[in-house]
Amino acid sequence: MYKVKINMRIHFLNILNSTLIILVFILYSLTSYSAEISVVKGKKAMIVKAQGVEQGLTYNVLDKNDRIKGLVKILKIKKDKALGQIVKGSIKKGFRLELDNSFSDFKDDFKEDNRNSFFIGKTIRSYLGLAMSSDLPTSPMLYGADYLYPFEKVITLRAGAMYWALSNNNISYSLIEISGGPFYSHNLTPKWELEVGVRIGFSKYSFSSSGTSITIISSGAGMYNINKKMQVGGEFRYPYFLSDVDFKGFYLMGVFSYKL
Repeated sequence: MYKVKINMRIHFLNILNSTLIILVFILYSLTSYSAEISVVKGKKAMIVKAQGVEQGLTYNVLDKNDRIKGLVKILKIKKDKALGQIVKGSIKKGFRLELDNSFSDFKDDFKEDNRNSFFIGKTIRSYLGLAMSSDLPTSPMLYGADYLYPFEKVITLRAGAMYWALSNNNISYSLIEISGGPFYSHNLTPKWELEVGVRIGFSKYSFSSSGTSITIISSGAGMYNINKKMQVGGEFRYPYFLSDVDFKGFYLMGVFSYKL
C-alpha cells in the first residue's frame, strides 16, 4: 500500500512536470515566434502573427539569438498581419518583434506622432485662382508658386511669388508679390490637413497709381493628401499693404503640391 502511494505520488509529479514543461514551451513559442518578419523590401517589412502589435508603436527587432538588430514602426494592421516601416538597423526575414506589454497602461505616452508625414520633405507648390476686390472691374486670374522647406514636423518655411494682371477699358491693373513666412499644419484626419500662416514680402503694383509696398498676408488652407507625394486643396489669402494701395480684397486659390 505504501509503495502504491509512492508510485502515485511519483506519477503525479511526472504529470505536473510534463505540464509545466508544456506550458513553458507554449509561452516561449508565443513570445519567441510571434510577430515575425516575413518579407523585407526596401524600408518596409511585412510581419505575420502580429496579434500583439499596435499601430503607431515602434518595436525592437530581435534576431534568432535575441540580439536587438533594429527598430520597426507599425504602419498598418490587417487581421494577423502588419506592415512596418524600418526606422533603423539591418532587418532580415525570420527576425521577430520584441513584444513587451509591461508598459501597456502607458502606451499613449510612448506612441509616436501618427501624423501624416507629407510635410516631412521639401515640396514645390503651385497656385491658380482669382483676385477678388470691389476696386477691380472684374476678378483676374492669378498664378503663383512656392517652395516649402520643413522646419519642424508641423512647421514649414515657405517662399514664393504670385502674379495677376487685368486690362479693362484701356486701364491696366497688375500686381507682382514676392513673400514668405512660417506656416503651421494640423492633421484633421489621416487625409485632411489644415494650414495657417503669415507671409511678409514686397508687392509691385499698378492701379490708379504705381509703386511698391511691404505686404503682410494672412493665409489659411485646407489640403487633401492624395498620396505621399501629392496634395490638392484650396487657400485663402488676405493681403495688407503698408503703403496706400487702391486694393481692398482677398485671393481665392486652388493648390497643388508635389513633394520632391
